[in-house]
Amino acid sequence: MVADWYRESGHSRMTINGVPLTHYASLYNKFKEKENIQDFFKEVILHDLKGVDEAKKDSIISFLEKTFHQGGFMYPVSSALATIFKEYSPKDRKLMPYASLNKIDFTVHLLTTENGFKVQEFVNVSELGFPDAEWNAQHGLEEQILRAEKEGDYIIQAQGTIDLDFSKNAEEPVITVESNTISFGHPFIQNKLDNRNFGQRIADFFKSIFRLNEVKAISSDITVLPTLDNPAEEKPDQKIRP
Repeated sequence: MVADWYRESGHSRMTINGVPLTHYASLYNKFKEKENIQDFFKEVILHDLKGVDEAKKDSIISFLEKTFHQGGFMYPVSSALATIFKEYSPKDRKLMPYASLNKIDFTVHLLTTENGFKVQEFVNVSELGFPDAEWNAQHGLEEQILRAEKEGDYIIQAQGTIDLDFSKNAEEPVITVESNTISFGHPFIQNKLDNRNFGQRIADFFKSIFRLNEVKAISSDITVLPTLDNPAEEKPDQKIRP
């Protein structure tokens, strides 16, 4: 967890209520120590949480230490997306990956709420790798790398927003995939993946890795969380914290 937040602190691709994470990194020792991240969770991420005493808030922070990192809630869409390129292999007698996300760009926006917080991620994949020549031949794929035709195009474009609600249970929040879309810029990928259930894929991903029961996917319009480039969408009481 420490390495993930320290690494992310050097980028400008994440915001909290419209404020870049780089601002908070300067206030929390660039997240070099576990205690820095704990304080950040308590003072910033859970700042708007209502009706939860300090003991329960400590339980929430313990939960976030285990889940709010790379491969978890830090990147909810790209983490889930990286797991869907799997297929059952009779030779290995288990699910095996057949492709990798070679080039990916993303932005992440967090919005604090009275019940917890929301995380929204926008993902643009411009290159996919298919290293298994035997698998490629079986599926009629002539290239080991699929690239977007020109700069700015994509092979896969996806977004999703998850809501974490700690109002009922501090140790196991209700997690809702509020909005999600996925589109494809290459016919091979479009034919290979089922885009109708992407929200459920995200929900199943978090159920699987964290053994959570309260994860559900719903269909809704896309609501863009606030960024500094999008001031009209910011919360009326937004302040730079702490």
